[in-house]
Amino acid sequence: MNNNIFLFRFYIVFSLFFLIPLASILTVQFLDFFQLYYINLLFFLSRFDMKKIFLNRFNDIDLFNFYLISKQWFLAICLLEFSSFCKKMSENSIFSYLAFCYRKLSYYNIAEYYYLKAISLSSQDVYLLGALASMYDEMKLNDKALSLYRQIYNFDKNYLIPKFYSSLIVNYSG
Repeated sequence: MNNNIFLFRFYIVFSLFFLIPLASILTVQFLDFFQLYYINLLFFLSRFDMKKIFLNRFNDIDLFNFYLISKQWFLAICLLEFSSFCKKMSENSIFSYLAFCYRKLSYYNIAEYYYLKAISLSSQDVYLLGALASMYDEMKLNDKALSLYRQIYNFDKNYLIPKFYSSLIVNYSG
């Protein structure tokens, strides 16, 4: 009798400490899955019903941000390519976002290509120049990074440049 009560209490404690957290984790995963399914369903249904477009350019950006947050790089790239095809976003934005995605996937050559295309459209965008320079720094291409940081310094003297390069720029220009 005493042994049965102990086993029953052990079972209750086990279920409270193991099964309830497991159930909550599974619930969160199911909610994320259904949210992603719902967003994708709305997005693709809006493409087929041209009279009632649920999504506009801003919702495409929200969907893109959702893919970025969930680190679904392939879906983000597909959405950007589709937006480029439909001409729903500016080319400069598409190229810079594509460069960011490919950089996160460590495809540095493709990322460099898209950064250079975006920079060709807006050559004085210090944030694009800074992103490309930091990628060059990651790739240990210090000469290219230094030349870009010099361009950034010429456009915006308040831009935060890494200490290693800022000392070289000050010595070069001074």
